[in-house]
Amino acid sequence: MTSPATVPDATGHFGRYGGRLAPEALMSPTVRSLLSAEVGQRAAEGHIGPVNRWFAGWETQFTVDELERLVRDSGLEVVRSYGDWMVPGLWYRVVREVLKRGTGARLPLDPRGPAWWSNGWERWRGWLRRRRWALNTCHVIGTVGKRR
Repeated sequence: MTSPATVPDATGHFGRYGGRLAPEALMSPTVRSLLSAEVGQRAAEGHIGPVNRWFAGWETQFTVDELERLVRDSGLEVVRSYGDWMVPGLWYRVVREVLKRGTGARLPLDPRGPAWWSNGWERWRGWLRRRRWALNTCHVIGTVGKRR
């Protein structure tokens, strides 16, 4: 029988507090080269436009307007911009880590409060998603472009 730490659960996590499964890290070089060839073929057919630029990264900070300008400057049409927030939030994560290190107390990775609380936050995030200015409050942003 396999131990729970060696097999990911339904959400892709290893063990109760383990890391997340990243299937692309498990691909063989042959599979990666086949996928690269597939992407190249799709680009040649006009389904994917190679931009030859990296617009995002951990060390790089952009606003949505800057990302959209980079996409347009690359000769693409902006289809849409999107964003999402860190859930649970940073303060919960900090408190969770401090308690774990200081007292050994373990708070859940993905806390679920009462239904009225979770539903309220989800409604609030849904309302914000419909406001362009709210993209400036997102932890992760992106812009999708297509060939003109």
